[in-house]
Amino acid sequence: RAADARRTAGRRGGFVKLAIIQFKPRKGDVAANLETLGNAFAQLAAEERPYDLIVLPEASLTGYFLEGALYELALPAEAFAERVAARWRASAPAQPSIDLVLGFYENALGTYYNSAMYLQVEPKGHRIVHVHRKMFLATYGVFDEERFLSRGRHFAAFETRFGRMAILICEDAWHAIMPTIAAIKGARALIIPSASPGRGLSGEIGRA
Repeated sequence: RAADARRTAGRRGGFVKLAIIQFKPRKGDVAANLETLGNAFAQLAAEERPYDLIVLPEASLTGYFLEGALYELALPAEAFAERVAARWRASAPAQPSIDLVLGFYENALGTYYNSAMYLQVEPKGHRIVHVHRKMFLATYGVFDEERFLSRGRHFAAFETRFGRMAILICEDAWHAIMPTIAAIKGARALIIPSASPGRGLSGEIGRA
């Protein structure tokens, strides 16, 4: 479900209508997760005022704890973008344009990353604006990312139609150097997809 939607400053002095989709992906079931995502897209597109930006969690189409299965399910960035863009167009035909941020496992010519993509979808195509590869892999407690994944080696801020932004993924945000570098590079907004397990929460997150 779409768990949170709010307006934030930043669109040419006005506001960006932002939706945060929080859901529990079915582990390794990309088709089922795409179906869930399509239902959420349709829900958001049905609102009177269109959304500008939609953000999804880390590893949004596969689930997070894949271990070795990620080698079979990871996709090249363009293949991932194509699937998501097609799902948006099918689910929201009345709103052909949207910006999306989604976490995914990336297969970059045989090197595997925990990545997040900023994707701009238009009526007749899509454009990958930026791909961030997680730099600080979690290797404590129940987490063992570095056993299966490579670290990202480059960090950049990037231009969007809503202003200059940067993406961090979960553990990245716990290291103060990352938002500091983002600020130095001119980012005015940080987007942080995460799949951290939650404990002690009850009830439903409502709309702000």
